[in-house]
Amino acid sequence: MKLCSLTYSSLFSGILWITLGFLIGAGYRATLNHVAPNTPQATTHNINSSGRIQRAIITLVLIVLGFCLNGNPLILIAAGFTLFEVVGSWCVVNAMLGKNECDL
Repeated sequence: MKLCSLTYSSLFSGILWITLGFLIGAGYRATLNHVAPNTPQATTHNINSSGRIQRAIITLVLIVLGFCLNGNPLILIAAGFTLFEVVGSWCVVNAMLGKNECDL
């Protein structure tokens, strides 16, 4: 078993898994905004800059771990979902809890 072997095909499939995770996050948020538009869960942003930095680090760790485990799809999908949280400044766990970390 090779650990951390990266080929063009594994890189391409890894990027596809990460993109799928990103799209799952975007779809979840769009659905939430459509179903419950004026609730604390559907707020525009619910994480601040330090939360985004923490999630960016988690995203990088998940991407490296996913490729080191031979392109593990679940880890790469989680990395894409976490990347969506970084880009969108919106955390699904905070939304479920009705929590907002942004400065008011």
